[in-house]
Amino acid sequence: MTNVPLGPGGWSYGLGHRICISGLGGKATKTQLQGAFGEFGHIIKIETPLNGSAAYVSYKEKRDAEDAVKYMDGEKVNGQKVTVTKAESRPPARSKKESDGAS
Repeated sequence: MTNVPLGPGGWSYGLGHRICISGLGGKATKTQLQGAFGEFGHIIKIETPLNGSAAYVSYKEKRDAEDAVKYMDGEKVNGQKVTVTKAESRPPARSKKESDGAS
């Protein structure tokens, strides 16, 4: 599957392009992640969820994501030793009813 624009700001990512960076302690910014992981290839998206447990970097090319995992796992980013893995598939989006606790 190729990356296909879905509309303004939306992309469909093929499997294997998204990596998970954990161990950041909620301290790394998108700019710092771009600096640490940008050398491996073209980054198309950086996600830093509010809970700060992990960050996600999506690469245009699968090989770039694989190289980032290979070379950055166990390295330091912003003074924190990180674990870098291939990200699992995204869970299905919950409907508003489910997130509000309604049945």
